[in-house]
Amino acid sequence: MTRHNVFRNSLRRVAAVAAVLSLALPLGAPAQESQLARLGWLAGCLASESGEPGSGEHWLPLAGGSMFGVGRTVKSGKTVEHEFLQIRANADGQPVYIALPSGQKETTFVAASVTADAVLFENPAHDFPQRVIYKALPGDRLAARIEGLRGGTVRGIDFPMKRVRCETSPGTRGEPMSDIVLTPDTVVQFLHRFEQIAEKENFDLIQDMVHEHAFFRFNDGDFVGRPAVRGVFEKTWKGSPNVRKERFYLTDIQVLSVDAKSATATYTYNWEGAMDGKSFRIQGRGTRVLVVENGRLMIIHEHLSRFPKQ
Repeated sequence: MTRHNVFRNSLRRVAAVAAVLSLALPLGAPAQESQLARLGWLAGCLASESGEPGSGEHWLPLAGGSMFGVGRTVKSGKTVEHEFLQIRANADGQPVYIALPSGQKETTFVAASVTADAVLFENPAHDFPQRVIYKALPGDRLAARIEGLRGGTVRGIDFPMKRVRCETSPGTRGEPMSDIVLTPDTVVQFLHRFEQIAEKENFDLIQDMVHEHAFFRFNDGDFVGRPAVRGVFEKTWKGSPNVRKERFYLTDIQVLSVDAKSATATYTYNWEGAMDGKSFRIQGRGTRVLVVENGRLMIIHEHLSRFPKQ
């Protein structure tokens, strides 16, 4: 028998074995696994960008046809909500999202769309939400969102999160030193995040973002040390009965310097509100100096001054 005949007969045997194996395998299995595998980007530890340290989600990687997750919301240093989560394929081979929030019944949402960086789960029969969305974003960030009808009105709630190193020891607040890589982008993100959290008007939520020996200079004086900074923030939040603050935000952020342990940025601050029923907008210059210390990125200096009158 020639080498050609041996090779041809071997191919026939391989084809026959393959045919038998194909009959033994469930036709839907590869499709199920590929759909679930496309959600691999969800695995890992995700810290809330708008909540207190400890708030966020932790997802185990895909194994055995399932992904398991847990969510936690911390307020004023206490866990106020938690949620047990899982993603697996249902009997029809579609990925499903099974949520068991604290104090509520388990609910299943079926995947309506799965892409390489986003997934949409739906349950039209659920009261609220009817849709759960996860989307991977650049810079190790992730956008989670729930939405649907409530009281006849379409509502949506966003949960911005950032990927962090999974900690194994308790008591660590803020991001670990090895995870903080200062770049112009991370500086800008930190500044916006600080203002987002400060909008809640609870200094406990931002105290770990302010250095113990911080020096803040405002139009009405200098404030040195975290307790003094707390005092002026809380005084500002209390405000005046005839003044209603609408919004405080930053624009025109310019990162002037960045190294491994510090960064400096300037910006325009914008304060919008109403006084005695009349709207106003105050703008001025701001400078912030950030430092990395004890594994956290913090503000050590801020200087605000109004623009000169025209």
